[in-house]
Amino acid sequence: DTQKDLSQPALRIALAVARQTLGFQKREDLIARSQFEDFTGMAGDSITRGITEGQKQGLFHRRPVGRMGAYSLFLPESVVDKYKMFSKPYTHIPESYQQPASVAVES
Repeated sequence: DTQKDLSQPALRIALAVARQTLGFQKREDLIARSQFEDFTGMAGDSITRGITEGQKQGLFHRRPVGRMGAYSLFLPESVVDKYKMFSKPYTHIPESYQQPASVAVES
């Protein structure tokens, strides 16, 4: 049973991801480590453990974006379509997050 095996850090991270995505009708959201600290009251290794375990349990996905992550919950498309859950499709990723700072962009 997944709920019984879920640790406190993983639950707190998953709830923060749910709040930042479902709570604002978004499929995904950029979430910084400092935001997880504010949302969960945890720090350091607890956040890392929560993110790692939540991904392994299949609760959410993390897509690396620069030093942050774009997080999305794993939801069946049939549920998303049936309830028309999202008014905003995906997080807009600023160009500055898409490229390493050391790469020069030619005009």
